[in-house]
Amino acid sequence: MSRWMLGCAALFCAMQLTPHAHAHGDYDWIKRGGYRNQAGEACCGRDDCSIVARERIRAGADGFVLLGRGMSVKRSDALPSEDGRFWLCSHPDGRMRCFFAPPEM
Repeated sequence: MSRWMLGCAALFCAMQLTPHAHAHGDYDWIKRGGYRNQAGEACCGRDDCSIVARERIRAGADGFVLLGRGMSVKRSDALPSEDGRFWLCSHPDGRMRCFFAPPEM
């Protein structure tokens, strides 16, 4: 099986198993804002940002836990969400690129 087909199959499986909605075009503010993570990487590439449902987030004093994803984010690493929703931008391999949280959280 070619790398392209393996990549497509992995992406399809990941999309089916993830508890967040993919929202094409809704993340234009992320692209326009030129946001970068702590490592200096651009947050948004092509189709790599998705909304994370509020009920899938556990907010604590130190940060956020993304339920069902086995992922946590320090408050200092979270960026302010301009639209009041939680967003996760990921690398193609699933590693977190950026996480956006509403300022009031």
